[in-house]
Amino acid sequence: MAVALCAAAFVTTVARAEDDLGIVSASPITIAEPVNPQPGMVFRGYCEGILLGDKFKKQLATTLASSSAVKTTVVKSEQFSFEPFLKEVKINQGVWEGFLKCKRTAKCTILIKQKSMRGAGFLLFVNGKKVMATWEQGAVDVDLKAGFNHIKIITQTRSPVEVFLGPTGSTNPPKPLSPNMLFHDEKSESDVI
Repeated sequence: MAVALCAAAFVTTVARAEDDLGIVSASPITIAEPVNPQPGMVFRGYCEGILLGDKFKKQLATTLASSSAVKTTVVKSEQFSFEPFLKEVKINQGVWEGFLKCKRTAKCTILIKQKSMRGAGFLLFVNGKKVMATWEQGAVDVDLKAGFNHIKIITQTRSPVEVFLGPTGSTNPPKPLSPNMLFHDEKSESDVI
């Protein structure tokens, strides 16, 4: 018994000593759940120059984060497309941001593809983590939690983008996902001003 207690104390001491080595683990990005969820996704359009190849994958999210959007609106459409806004302003990249509400925790596959293959790039973030950077079409398995999951899609295509979601490994075809199926957090003016 005494040997077991000494062994437990030794393991505890070793674990604490390792914690004190100055190693900092990366903490997961925390995205607050919406306080006032409303239907639709927030769309932001940018007129930055089109980035091609690896520059798109590496720099687009950073470039857009430091730029001002030329168009910001709530989109409740059945497709991901910034073509309807092109009459108002020049847009080369679009960002859709919203929350997908899930009834239970599940591993799902998200498929993104461009309706007309013209060589567009996509970035997909789920709960703050970049899970896909691809051209024209791509699929990725993601863990979705029960409740609200933050979804962000960045694209540089003017053609509509199709997004599909289904349980990973299911033999049933995935279901289409569109901005009108997601939520955004509607902040009141008193929250901002």
